[in-house]
Amino acid sequence: MARRSYASTAPRAASHVPTQTLGRKRALAACLRCRRLKQSCDADRPCRRCVRAAEECEDDNYDEPRYSPDSASHSHSSVPAMPALLHSAHASRAASPVPVAALQKRLRVADGITISGQPLRTFVPALHDDLGNILAVFPSQDECRALLAKFLNFDLMFRVVHVPSFTRRAEAQIARLPHADTGDAPFLSLLTACFCTAVTVSTSPDRVAGERHMIALHEGLISFCENQGAYTIDYVQALVVNACARLGGGAASPATLFLELGRAYQAALLVGMYQDQPGETLFQREMRRRLWYQILIQRHLMADRLHIDSQLDVNVVPRPMIISDEVMDNMTTGVSSTPHVLTEWGYVDARAELVNLMLDRKKVMANERVPLPERWEAAEELIAQYLDRLPPHFRTAHSRGPGIPNWVHMQACVLEIGAHDLSTQLYHTYFSSRDPTIVSLALLKAVKAGHRLVDSTRALMTFILFDYVDAPSAGLWTYTMRAFTAGLLMAYYIMVVPTCPEGPSHIAALDAMVGVLRSSVSMGGSTTSNLEALKTLEMLRAKIRGTAADDDVVGVTDPYTGAAVALPFSIPIQNVLPGDWLEWDALFRDLFEGAPDAHNQVESMVVQCFEELG
Repeated sequence: MARRSYASTAPRAASHVPTQTLGRKRALAACLRCRRLKQSCDADRPCRRCVRAAEECEDDNYDEPRYSPDSASHSHSSVPAMPALLHSAHASRAASPVPVAALQKRLRVADGITISGQPLRTFVPALHDDLGNILAVFPSQDECRALLAKFLNFDLMFRVVHVPSFTRRAEAQIARLPHADTGDAPFLSLLTACFCTAVTVSTSPDRVAGERHMIALHEGLISFCENQGAYTIDYVQALVVNACARLGGGAASPATLFLELGRAYQAALLVGMYQDQPGETLFQREMRRRLWYQILIQRHLMADRLHIDSQLDVNVVPRPMIISDEVMDNMTTGVSSTPHVLTEWGYVDARAELVNLMLDRKKVMANERVPLPERWEAAEELIAQYLDRLPPHFRTAHSRGPGIPNWVHMQACVLEIGAHDLSTQLYHTYFSSRDPTIVSLALLKAVKAGHRLVDSTRALMTFILFDYVDAPSAGLWTYTMRAFTAGLLMAYYIMVVPTCPEGPSHIAALDAMVGVLRSSVSMGGSTTSNLEALKTLEMLRAKIRGTAADDDVVGVTDPYTGAAVALPFSIPIQNVLPGDWLEWDALFRDLFEGAPDAHNQVESMVVQCFEELG
């Protein structure tokens, strides 16, 4: 990292420090030594602590300094004082310790959205001392509205907020800016969390700088709330929305999202969101339950992906009612759920059912008294029943038509992708088995499920590219992770049986998933994991086509979880398998080369082997 250093071999002369500036002026960013020792740091360079310790004073060398020191005199008078309370955004920015040149710039934080003032690079502890200090770096009213609109378009898929009530509150709060009371801090933190998510899903080349600015602003508000003890539902929802920013951008991954959701879950327990509250209205009750289920659903999904044993029970708290946002906005007694009517919350409820399916699947697969093929069959039946129980508007065959919003079909595709992904996961753990019979049968069944996953993933990307111009980004790793899974299955299968009669369809499926990942890397919210996944599939594709520089496939890693991927084919791992693997492998290949219906014949033969072995 490039650094800016300042000599500190001699103390300052007292005459260089005006009497009126002897009070401590805290720097917007501590020097490296003070940061490492976790000490407060002043705005001079070298700072007082480094001078007293006769140590070199170093800073991160950013393009725009976050203070304006006078390097000749080291005078405190060169740093304007931070105002205690601010009366206007522009006045406060002018009074803050920021160079004039930086104030005249505008930072582009998202597509077509810019904000005034300098970019905050990291969380500044001084910000949370006073709400006015935070408002000094808050976007203007118009900038807030633009970022909010971008977030609401993103939220069409996830439904983290109740749009009618949230929009009213947001507009009222934005209209008051740059004025705010201490009691507004939790909702302001929710607003900045929305802004963070809006920037994350942007395709702007300046997105990273804007993301840092918004994260710093959000963290300052969260710290202010915590210092004030303002643990409210708005505070919890701010943490949940901020977790959504881990769905895309930068180094986002299932692990980072799981950690952020853990913080939100602990906050929800602290607030008591799992139980009815005295005096709460029907609307407040439903909002509390909705937020609780958002946390639990996401935590379950991430725990399953990371192979973490999650003990949370999604059915302890009563389910929120499946009603439209409009009905909920004017909620009265006597209102009941309408599960087969298209509503905004219906998608989240369907995801809650998906979590229950995951728990049921886990119980079925854990019963080792039942033969493995029968367990697989029972788990597949559970998944089929889940898809059959979905309301018509969440089935891809019926989710498009006159009067049906585009986001409905997108949600239907995502639910279908999630179910087919669960099917493929039934078999992944058995790819590393030392029993070639189990490996072969697992791969056969996984590829069947993989083709269904390919079809659903391709349908989603095609719809977004050609039919849903204003769709929320499909570059989020929650979508691309499934494309990578399907592509791996196709590649492995082709390498196991290169002369399979169905080979062209498998190669076409692999090409489709490479295409999905190529499209996603240029979309808003795309992560570095997407690029790594694309490189992995292209490497396997090159090997299959005979154009790879290295003929061996070793060390394949899932870029989304960091876990090693089991390779279900014989050549790289034959030295650790039983000796009869080569005989099985030859028989396996012969069947595929000669039989017209080889797929079903091999599967029947493997099942027969299981029955004979008991």
